[in-house]
Amino acid sequence: MTSVTYRDLGLLAEGGMAVVARAVREPDGLPVVIKRVRPPLCFDSAYLRLFADEAAVHGALDDDHVVRLIDRGEDSQGPYLVFEHVDGTDLCALLDAALAAERPLDVELVLAVAVPLVSALAFVHEACRDGACLDVVHRDVSPANVLLGEDGAVKLADFGVASSRLKTEQTVAGELKGKFAYMAPEQTRGEQATPQTDLFAVGVVLWECLQNRRLWDRPTDADVVRAVREEPAPALDDERVGGDLAALVAGLLHKDPLQRPPSARVVRDQLRAACLERGLDEGLARVVARAVRLAPRRSLSPLPEGRRRTQRVIGEGAALPVRRSAALGPRLAATVALILGGGGALTLLQASGEPAEPLPPPFVAAAPTTLPPTTPPPTTPPPTTPPPTLTAPT
Repeated sequence: MTSVTYRDLGLLAEGGMAVVARAVREPDGLPVVIKRVRPPLCFDSAYLRLFADEAAVHGALDDDHVVRLIDRGEDSQGPYLVFEHVDGTDLCALLDAALAAERPLDVELVLAVAVPLVSALAFVHEACRDGACLDVVHRDVSPANVLLGEDGAVKLADFGVASSRLKTEQTVAGELKGKFAYMAPEQTRGEQATPQTDLFAVGVVLWECLQNRRLWDRPTDADVVRAVREEPAPALDDERVGGDLAALVAGLLHKDPLQRPPSARVVRDQLRAACLERGLDEGLARVVARAVRLAPRRSLSPLPEGRRRTQRVIGEGAALPVRRSAALGPRLAATVALILGGGGALTLLQASGEPAEPLPPPFVAAAPTTLPPTTPPPTTPPPTTPPPTLTAPT
């Protein structure tokens, strides 16, 4: 059997927990991206468990509209995950370009992206193993995590904060995972995520694409959360987008999860009906491919830039960071600074170092965490040859 190795081609992106690099699988030359836990977190057992959980969840999801996990292993640099390389752009780039040009995305393009995106969620939410449902909820559906290939493929990426029965590390009280502007109201309250949580995020994505502006565009993250919880989403223009699509998006954005559509499968069928109504029963991939050819070129990874990973909120009225500078636009910052204060309390600070505006209560207090050591313990490097490629789940 021929051994498999990966040749590093350079860094693609960095997040608070992980780094992603382009690579080539040898000997067959397959382009891939490799995700690793960044030092010194690669020596911290809690972060390694989170990484292993991501591999377990993502490895159980084999669908054409989900970025494929190709391999996993460990070498002298620590554990790694190998994902398929998507050559193209992402929905965030298309949306940013539309906002800059003050021209909304075509309704046909939005539908061409929405159908495979919601199809991916239908598969994810219903995924089973050995006859048992895995209860996977993505919890971070956003334009940056919708990858668009130059071949017209639409793929959902980044299950790093997904919830599932497969995970050994579950979210603790008061810990938020995802991006505030795409969270559902119940998610901002620290309640358990359900498939309807992901559907709310889909509603935000579709609203922004069709309306050509940010739905919850507020000066601070605290204001964003208040808007998510309390403010109704403005109605879409029926004349431009169609009454059927406007009604569907309004239903997805209902504050009460029980009033949203019952499943992603139902939403997918409604979107397909909207496509048929507009004569788009075929050729959705061609619509996406044409848009990608005209979009800014990117080499995509499972860790898009502009990530906001995990937010830990301590106690009622805990502070939250403000957004990045206006030069970076309305997208949320990639990381949150967690500062260990007197008495072991954690406080979130603005970039200036001043406490940010308090978030609306209620939040349940979470237990303090131990910061990872700055000097890694001595270890014996494992073999540098990665293990064989994983067998795709059946």
